[in-house]
Amino acid sequence: MKLSKSLVFASLLAVALGGCTPAKNNHRGSKTSRGGVPELELTEEQRAIYEEHYCNKTDCFGNPVSQYNILNQAGYSLIKEIHKYLIDQHHTYIKYSSINGSLFNKIDKVPNTSGQIELFYTGKRVTSYSSSQNREHVWPCADSPAGLWWRSSSSWEYKIDTNGNYWGGGSDLYHIRPADKIVNAQRSNSKFYDFKEGDTLPQYTVSESGGYYSITLDDISSNPSSKPSSAKRVEVDDAFKGDVARLLMYMYVHYMSTGYDVYYSNDDRNPTNVYTKEEANTPHTETVAGETVTHTPYVCGNMTFRDIINYKTEEECYALIKEWNAIDAPSEVEKARCDTIESQFQGNRNPFVDFPQLIDRCF
Repeated sequence: MKLSKSLVFASLLAVALGGCTPAKNNHRGSKTSRGGVPELELTEEQRAIYEEHYCNKTDCFGNPVSQYNILNQAGYSLIKEIHKYLIDQHHTYIKYSSINGSLFNKIDKVPNTSGQIELFYTGKRVTSYSSSQNREHVWPCADSPAGLWWRSSSSWEYKIDTNGNYWGGGSDLYHIRPADKIVNAQRSNSKFYDFKEGDTLPQYTVSESGGYYSITLDDISSNPSSKPSSAKRVEVDDAFKGDVARLLMYMYVHYMSTGYDVYYSNDDRNPTNVYTKEEANTPHTETVAGETVTHTPYVCGNMTFRDIINYKTEEECYALIKEWNAIDAPSEVEKARCDTIESQFQGNRNPFVDFPQLIDRCF
């Protein structure tokens, strides 16, 4: 997809005139956009993040973007705009087999420590990733939407179809966190849930030696070294509820079908085209590495939170996401992960870590 010369000129002009256009109304009351949605009020830190990382960018085709308009939208329009940002700025996809201890030692490092990393769910801090830890898919690959994750040679990788195209939900670095092996095995593919007072479901707590927090599951084996026999639900400690909510929102918005989807050439792992929803369902022919290939480029899945949260309706899932996000503000580890993943690996950030208040606006 190529931008018209007039659109490119308009974008360049916007950059030249100062880039981001929303008023800086941090502490002066909210202003209302033309669509009637009050502009999101930002802290000074958030305003700086927005102006540095969401303005005056170049998309995956080298076209200038004056700003990603996430401050004064709501509902599906906001979700589409965040999705657009994530597709545009996710320049590099990482093979799952490349996600190892040395990578975790970089992206999960606890700020202001001598290189310690934090294990997910339990908060245990270790000097480096070791054989007692493993890679936790917080949104499990098993039982996920068809085509979203893909398993090859016993490794969850980016998806590769018969025409050599691929995409990377299964190995997105925001998706995968280092965790204790026993805790990871006990959690398995259980869906997230919030046990309430008076809940009659059987419950079992799983923790690790030296960890600060535990997880709670229903109806599992009493042997911590074994996998759950029939666990369907898992609740994490309050200290990690927000982490889970913001991670799930990232995956949901990035890899859902919104009509702005991209496929990736197997030659260089860089985006080569973006399609409308109609175009995405139409077979497309092009030359790749000297060969003519035909493919259907529509690559994002039919995402639903019911695949990962144990409630009957999407509305109940939205409520859980919003509640968990409110309980637990972004930690310094979450913020540092955004910086490192963006600058050293993928090129995109998790907007829900930068601006947690966006979650309330999406639903």
